Formats: sequence, structure tokens, C-alpha cells
Amino acid sequence: RELPAMPEQQPPHLSGLKSLEQRSGCTDQYRWTQTLNEIVVIAELPEDGGQVECKMQSRRLRLRIGETTVIEDELFDLVACDASTWTTVDNHSVEITMSKVHPEWWPHVLKRPPPTTNTTTEGATEDESPCKPKPDPPVTKEGVMMMLSFRGGPIVKTRCPNDTAHRTKGAAAMLSWCVEQVAKVDDHKKALEKSGSVVMHPELRKDAWGDLLDRLVNSEEKRSIELKRLQHHRREKRAQRREHYTSVMARYDEEKRRYDEWNEQRLEQRQRDRENKEKNNKKKNKKKNNKKKKNDKKTMTTTTSSSDRAQREREL
Repeated sequence: RELPAMPEQQPPHLSGLKSLEQRSGCTDQYRWTQTLNEIVVIAELPEDGGQVECKMQSRRLRLRIGETTVIEDELFDLVACDASTWTTVDNHSVEITMSKVHPEWWPHVLKRPPPTTNTTTEGATEDESPCKPKPDPPVTKEGVMMMLSFRGGPIVKTRCPNDTAHRTKGAAAMLSWCVEQVAKVDDHKKALEKSGSVVMHPELRKDAWGDLLDRLVNSEEKRSIELKRLQHHRREKRAQRREHYTSVMARYDEEKRRYDEWNEQRLEQRQRDRENKEKNNKKKNKKKNNKKKKNDKKTMTTTTSSSDRAQREREL
């Protein structure tokens, strides 16, 4: 069975890890930061102070300092009012801590966020603004060549098999290609060590192609483990279906047995009722016959007595 195509491995960023997704921000009136479970909004107090009015609801936040309304809008998501608090820090700022109902990152505090500020603080340049993220340093060709030569990798241009060939040949073609690249790297290392142009540290001998090969082998192991897990899952599903079928058939057999017993009892009761009815009919017929016989006897006696009386009268 042919294994499914393996996703393309992306090379690491040469200038280091990319900056993480920004989890905070600032506007003209406040700044904010967050964790997965909480979000903190900080607003500066004026020098002359002022009365602070803060009202927190599950969907809405209102912050008023003196006569200025800092925030009065709908929040991005639900917050727990019971677990949310606010306090003043050294009479310089107001800090509002709100507990999120759903633990997730918010792109901004309000549902309709105000535009972020582009102004800078006093004595700071535009590049040093706390609201402006620092970009990654640019990647140059010289830096790439220097990194490859320092790590002992091949300077020749090599290309990974394209996506179509990868899909057709599968993971075996990818592994063989990586083995060839590792062999080229080893040959290049030996040549560099013989020439004495590069002295490599023992900890740096494992290069990027070796890491890629390790990842591919691990992915093969993961694929085999996933295949075994899928087969085990299918076996469990088949066993569950078989168990369900046996339980259904057992219930069907039980219901059929109960119906047969009930039908047999019903037929026996019907037979008993028929026999009892026949017995009652026989008794009724017998009583009727006996009564008829008695009536016949009475009529016979009355007729004999009347005929005898008539004969006696004639004789007289």
C-alpha cells in the first residue's frame, strides 16, 4: 500500500526565530497587555489627579478619569466581572485586570479598537517607540554563504524534489535524496578538513541535512505509529459494531421468545375457552332434552286419561 505524501519541510529562518505574535498594544489614551486568561489595561492619570470612575460588565467597559472618558465601548469578548478588578498604581496610572471567559488571545481590547498611536515619547526617536515592533534583520547572500561554510554544508546549489515527484515517488524517494545530500555534505567536510581552510567544532558537525534526515526518519516512525493507531482504531470500531450487532440480535431473540410464549399461551387459552364452551353447550342441550322428555310424558298422561274417560262414558 502506498504511503500518503509527506508535507514539505520548510527550512529554518536564517536570521533566527521570528518575533512572536504581538500580545500587547497601546493607543493614544491607554496601553494593554494580556495572557491567555487575563487582559490588563493601563491608563495614565493626569498630574493634578482626578476622580476615577470604572464600570465593568461582561460585554462592556467604561473608564472615566475626571471629565475625560478614556474607554466606553463594547469589549472584544466576554469577561468575568466577579474575577475582574481595578486599582490605582502610585497615583500615576489606573490598572484594570479583567479575567477572560474563553482562554484565547485577543487582537485588541475593544470590538471597535481605536487606531494605534504613532507618536514617540520625549527624548526617544521614532524607531524606539514602544508601540512599533522591531523587524528582523535582513538576510543577505553573504550571510547565507558564511553560515553554510561555517557549518560545513555544501555551497553548491541543490534543489529538493518538486511536489509532483514527491507525491509520485513517496517518502522513499525523499529519504534516498536526503541520504545523497548527506553523503555530499560528508565529502565536502572531508575536503575542507584536508585543505585546512575550515576547522569545525565537534558540536557543529551535525549539519542541517542531518537534522532534515532525522526529521524524516522521525516522520516515518510517526507515520508508522499513526498507521498502527488507525488500524487499532478500525479494529475497535469493528469490535464495537460486532458487539452492537450481537446485542441487537440478542434483544431480537429475546423479544421473539417472549412473543412465542405469549402466542402459545394465547392459543392454549383459546383452546380452553372452546372446550369450556362445548361443555356448557352439552349441559344446556342435556337439560333441554330432559325437560322435553318430561313435557312429553305429561302430555301422554293427559291424553291417556282423557281417552279413558271418554270410553267409560260410552260404556255407561
